Amino acid sequence: MIYIERTNFNRFIAIPLIFPIIYCVAEVFSGIKNNDTPKIFIFSIIVMFSLMVIMVCVFSNLKLSFYNEYLTYDFKPFVIRTQKIKYNDITFYEIKKIDALSDFQGWGLRTSRIYGKGLITDTEIILILNVNGTIKSFSIKNEDKIRNLLQNIGLTNNGDK
Repeated sequence: MIYIERTNFNRFIAIPLIFPIIYCVAEVFSGIKNNDTPKIFIFSIIVMFSLMVIMVCVFSNLKLSFYNEYLTYDFKPFVIRTQKIKYNDITFYEIKKIDALSDFQGWGLRTSRIYGKGLITDTEIILILNVNGTIKSFSIKNEDKIRNLLQNIGLTNNGDK
């Protein structure tokens, strides 16, 4: 193994969800006290959905592992199985600065007309790979390290911007 790059979601996004959860839990207990079944059901669903969003924000991460012959990636919990890309299959790469909201309409497992399928976290820099004609994008933090690593491997750069 040559290098591992890890990126995560911004975990502070989960903080604003705590206040609605507290309110909804209070409403559930109020519904239990007053025997109001619809109120209990609705607010319980809101609490469960909010907790799932918090769990995704806190525990998801993108891991790119660079080896001598190939690279692997996984994006927990979105990509279940680790995926492998051989360097021989990569036509070119590009490292670019982006805005996740305007370029990918958000974070997570995304698709863009320009940047292909993307695994996007809270960084502003992406590694774009052309793998046998398919464009794949990955959020990265350490662009200089990855650029040097890919140049040393002998991959063609499509012009960093």
